[in-house]
Amino acid sequence: MAVTAQTLVEYRNHVQHATGGGALSSQLAQDQIINEAGRYLVSMHHWKWLEMTPATLTFTISTAYVSMPADFKSLDAIWPDDAINSSFELVTPREIARMREYEITATAAYYGTLVYPTQAAVTAHQTVPRLELYPTPSATTSGALHLWYTRGWTVIDDATDIPNFPPYLETLFTQIVRAFAKGYEEDDQGTLDDRLVSIAGGPIFAAAVSQDGMTQNEYGEIGGGWLESSPMPLTFDAVNNPS
Repeated sequence: MAVTAQTLVEYRNHVQHATGGGALSSQLAQDQIINEAGRYLVSMHHWKWLEMTPATLTFTISTAYVSMPADFKSLDAIWPDDAINSSFELVTPREIARMREYEITATAAYYGTLVYPTQAAVTAHQTVPRLELYPTPSATTSGALHLWYTRGWTVIDDATDIPNFPPYLETLFTQIVRAFAKGYEEDDQGTLDDRLVSIAGGPIFAAAVSQDGMTQNEYGEIGGGWLESSPMPLTFDAVNNPS
């Protein structure tokens, strides 16, 4: 008999069981607790399972930024496509502002920095960051940049939804869901912080981290040591009286 993944319904049951059989006032409150627990799960460790397959970013003519994927959490690597025939470098927001202010000429190069746009409305959360660009693209280029990134939590809100993680995370997530429920409803018996510290120091979390780490246990030779040769410097000397 195949073991099926736990759905949102099962996690709602865990919330009710952890709080004595239905202490919460509504199903909505249960789902909020479960998704809060999920956001904590993705932030408690640099999980390999959150590293996404590469995406592409498209430059739009006369638009000085490009939006990140909706599930973006953090940047791992970014690389220019041959289509833009330019290098790409991440810099600070201050540097982008300086370039725009002084209209600095960038030859065969783009620069970018991640910033957060504000809420579209007070009824919605702040969105994911966007990549501010310099110079502003003069043409629309599909797949201008290749993006490797770590995603965030995928919200579950339908009864049959299954969390977007590997099976070995189920027990740990169940622990966290129950800790959030009891931490909110029974904080006089133990704060949420206390309960989460206990989980992070326990064997279930350690086993999940170990399993996650075995996904790829070889990353090649360590680079950047003192024995590694430096790239050959490029020197440009003036030529007197060129013919």
